[in-house]
Amino acid sequence: MTTRILIALAFSLAACGGDDSNTTPDAAPTTDAPAAGAVMVTCPATPDKTVTTSEASNTYMPMMTTMNQGQVVRFMTSATHNVVALNATSDPALVVGFNQERCFMMTKTGTFPFKCGPHGFTGTIVVN
Repeated sequence: MTTRILIALAFSLAACGGDDSNTTPDAAPTTDAPAAGAVMVTCPATPDKTVTTSEASNTYMPMMTTMNQGQVVRFMTSATHNVVALNATSDPALVVGFNQERCFMMTKTGTFPFKCGPHGFTGTIVVN
């Protein structure tokens, strides 16, 4: 009986296939991450656009900024406001901490929404 079990075991292992090193297990396909739309740069003396925060009205000024691809936008935040991604269509690089000045070159066309983390007011950059 032991011989039958060994033969059955050997047969079932052989039926499962041998070393098939030319195939790979099912894996999620990899995709390249999308190119960043906003790349942080050193602020020039005169950026193309500037977005600030308003303490009095809890808004970005201006709320919507339209610019061309390759131009630079400067964000100037206060001690109580910041800039974070609004949703999945936002550029994750577009982040400015509290009471900071940061500049970004917009490297691709599109609409890039953002918000103030603690207060939720929103702004948008539209890049042509």
